[in-house]
Amino acid sequence: MSLPAQYPALNDHPALGMVFMSGNQTPQYLLSTQILPSSKPSSSSKTSHKSNPNKIPYKCEFCPYTNVRKDKLKNHLKKFHKLGVSPEEEEAANAKSFSCTQCSKSFKERYRLSRHASTVHLKIKPYHCTLCNSSLGRSDKLKRHLNTVHLRDKPYKCIHCGHKSVRSDKMKEHIERVHKENPHVFEVLQSSS
Repeated sequence: MSLPAQYPALNDHPALGMVFMSGNQTPQYLLSTQILPSSKPSSSSKTSHKSNPNKIPYKCEFCPYTNVRKDKLKNHLKKFHKLGVSPEEEEAANAKSFSCTQCSKSFKERYRLSRHASTVHLKIKPYHCTLCNSSLGRSDKLKRHLNTVHLRDKPYKCIHCGHKSVRSDKMKEHIERVHKENPHVFEVLQSSS
């Protein structure tokens, strides 16, 4: 595998171990010990298309999240809204075992450490906003930037006072600051129509 010209020394960086698909692409944020995914569709993806052939999305009742796969919605509910999670599972899930050698920040998954090192320490920002000069390290951050800065989309609405927010974490801060009596923050989030 050859290294793209715009990233001449990344494979030597101790925090990463980048894997490149070809010389003209940006780096794939994988550890070199991981295997690149096969281009063949897996049996689970074939199954998911059969189980939801019309691609009607399953909707989260607590936030704007949708997915055409029911199992993905279940994972979302468990991960972000802690539904069906025992206290022991939550404690184990909160354990962080991958630490950055440059700033000591910890992560639950190795790929998050790799992504952190490339965007924060190496300042790799391959996603560019076409409306301004912003460059971001992740596609989801570019999408959020477009929605919040340029489109002013506010999908989260407080059911207590109607306050709208562009991000769920900002809504959580609002509820903790303004509506202190309600400890179940994500239960009061709803998507505005």
